[in-house]
This record gives sequence, structure tokens and C-alpha cells, in this order.
Amino acid sequence: MKPDEKQLEQAGLSQSAPGVWTRGPADGLLERVARADIFVSDLDECMFPAITQGEAARSVIRRVASGPDVSNRLPLFMNMLFHAGVILVQQRIQEITGDIQNSRLIRSFENLARGVPLSYFEDAADELRDTYFTSVPETFSLFSSRGVRCGVISIGLDIVIRRLLSHLETTKGLKFEFFDCTHVRADSKGRFAGYLPEKTYTENDAKRQLLSARCEQYGSRMCVVIGHDKDDMKMFEEARRRGGVAIGFRPVPENYPLLDAAVFGSDWRPLFGFLSGAFENME
Repeated sequence: MKPDEKQLEQAGLSQSAPGVWTRGPADGLLERVARADIFVSDLDECMFPAITQGEAARSVIRRVASGPDVSNRLPLFMNMLFHAGVILVQQRIQEITGDIQNSRLIRSFENLARGVPLSYFEDAADELRDTYFTSVPETFSLFSSRGVRCGVISIGLDIVIRRLLSHLETTKGLKFEFFDCTHVRADSKGRFAGYLPEKTYTENDAKRQLLSARCEQYGSRMCVVIGHDKDDMKMFEEARRRGGVAIGFRPVPENYPLLDAAVFGSDWRPLFGFLSGAFENME
């Protein structure tokens, strides 16, 4: 996502560093970042470049089509193929209209995955575990190393997100206090049976509620939130309502007016460089 400089300026943001646009002086914003007691990010297309559950589904479809140990192969494959087509059409419509909201795809994904062994998705998630953007671990470490509670709020699936975050914890020494996402349930044979009703998030307002609940749980006085698309709008609004910091990584233009900072780059290096400035005098 390239910055629309005219729209950024119209939204009250100005360039303060290469790839970084801030609302007001960067120093004042970084002072607030330094006081953070909770750091939250979206995951799909934010920490990781792809929609990870979609990438996992592609791997699962290939396994269902060709794996030697797959039972009930034909009906599984045909169901997944049909609903994959539905999702692709929905994604294309969103691209054409510019109305990008991944939450609208979550119900179609539920139909696609039904009947598939959860272990297939877990194995597929492991294939994606090292595909995170460069400098994601270092950015989280800026906060976790100082005792700031770190977490992820995403509409993605726990069977994928759990594996991805666990790998970052094991290999990079990070600690995620929480990951709020859509949870799935299994049938008696360990197959995907749908979403848990109390932990299914398909509405734009869900992320606002989840952020609010975590801030209340931890008594947060300063939250820093990273997001990017329309599903993050309410989360940005909640962060700013609480006096926190809302940062967009390659954000869609609709989010510009809601942001304290917008960061653009091929990965998280500009974001890491910017946020590092908050802690330079604390070393």
C-alpha cells in the first residue's frame, strides 16, 4: 500500500521521517509511546504479509487433493474448492470497490473448512511461521523487554494464529500475554466443526470491544495499537478515545483521519526505527 500524500495531508498528517507520517510533532507522539503499558497489533496483512488462514487453506486444499492419508477425499475437496471460489470472488469485489474488510470473508471460510482435520491447518500454519515481516520481532521486543503487555487482536483463526505466535515466542524470546481471535471447535474426530459462538468475530465493532476489554483487564493507561484496514477502524477509535496511540502500517486511506501515525514500507523496518526513538534515552 503506497501512501496517498494528498489524503494524508488532508487528514492532518505530515511526513516526519522516511515512510513515517505523524499527527503533530513526532517527539510528542514518541513520549506517549514511551509510556505504553499495553501494545497490540493486528496480524494478517499487518504482522504477516498475507491473510494467513487463507494461505493455510491453500496448503490444506493441496493436501486434501493429493495426500495419501486423507479420508472422505472427494466431498472434502469439492466443498473446499467451491467455497474457495466464493471467497476469491468476494475478495475481488472488495479489491474493485476498495471496501477491504476481511471480516466479511470469515463466514465463507467457516464453510470452506468444515470437516477438515484441525491438524491439517496446524501443519499448514507451521509452513508460514517464518513469513512475518522483517523487524516484527524486534518491534515487539521494544515493548516486551520493558514489561509492556503485548498481544494480538485479529479476526483470524486460533488454530493458525496460536502456532504463528508460539513460534515467535520460542525462537525470538517474545511473550504474548493474549491473542484475541476467532476460535474454532472440533468434532469427536478432531475435524473442523465451525466457530465457537462466544468467540466468533465477524463485525467491525468486535476489535473495539476486545481492545476495551484488555485495557480494562490490565488497567491500561496508555495503549499503542497497530492496524491497517477497515476492520481496524473501531480499534483505532477506541485507542484514541482512551488517549492511546493509533498507528497504521500501510493503512487504507479511510483510516488516515483516525491515526496518530501512518507508516509505509515493504516491511516493519520503518516502524521499528520510528518506535525505537521512544526509548533511545532509556537505554
